[in-house]
Amino acid sequence: MKHVMVAGYPNGRILAEIRDRGLDRRIRVLAQGDSWFAFPLPVIGGPRNLVEAIDTRKATVAINLSIVGDTAENMAQGERFAQLRSILAGEGGEEPIAVAAILLSAGGNDLIDRIADLVGNVTRGMKGAAREQAHRRVLLELTTGAATAIYDDVVAHVAKLIAARDGGPSSAAPVILHGYAHVTPRDAPALRFPIQVGPWIWRKLSPLGYTQAQQQQIAARVIDEFNRRLAALHDEAKGVHVLDLRPLQAPGGPLPVADPGWLEPTTYWHDEIHLNAAGWDCVARALFHPLLDRLV
Repeated sequence: MKHVMVAGYPNGRILAEIRDRGLDRRIRVLAQGDSWFAFPLPVIGGPRNLVEAIDTRKATVAINLSIVGDTAENMAQGERFAQLRSILAGEGGEEPIAVAAILLSAGGNDLIDRIADLVGNVTRGMKGAAREQAHRRVLLELTTGAATAIYDDVVAHVAKLIAARDGGPSSAAPVILHGYAHVTPRDAPALRFPIQVGPWIWRKLSPLGYTQAQQQQIAARVIDEFNRRLAALHDEAKGVHVLDLRPLQAPGGPLPVADPGWLEPTTYWHDEIHLNAAGWDCVARALFHPLLDRLV
């Protein structure tokens, strides 16, 4: 899918950007999200992102507001939310821009930051306990304990992003949001030189003394719990579609969970938490293409 990166742009400039690139006759789609929609970092180059991998039978262009490292909390407030509402409802003196669909990618960075702090606090609070005991306590907290409030906050932010379409010309536009695939904590940064970017999860969990297997269980628990709660937002009658990537990772599936010993570049993973071009293509082809072709 062709896209224009226009975070922070006024609506008039967005339309001019689309026109200047010869894309003004295409159906418009709005994309708001994190690095899954904005990757790679400017200094990395190479692998594309999920928005670029999405293809549709009809010619489309994505108005892409996504920013690498952004959180659902940040997207749902301040200037980030104001721009979303300006496009969808015309607030702030701007004329709205009608779109045929809205793509959302949000929540992963919130979880990395806040859940990692929780795991660290629980682990350090059990000083002197066997690491196996601390691990069991962490898994409990991630399911029914203190992490519940974190999941609720993140899902509430995502729900606010969905509701941003209300009251404007795109109020009936379908919203498509994805959960996250299972990731493997490992020393696989997005970039090592000239500056190191990542890894994110492994860097948080390794200093706590957890084994590789324990780290994978912690990461899997967080992904499973977030996907379960995100699924509650799915409501086709209201045009809200939540995509679960995990079935693609079932044994024999097209998107394998990364092996801890894999070194980049791998077949589908660019680093610890981002797919590469083949990975994005796999997700887009299996989940986004058929849905967008039906809805747009």
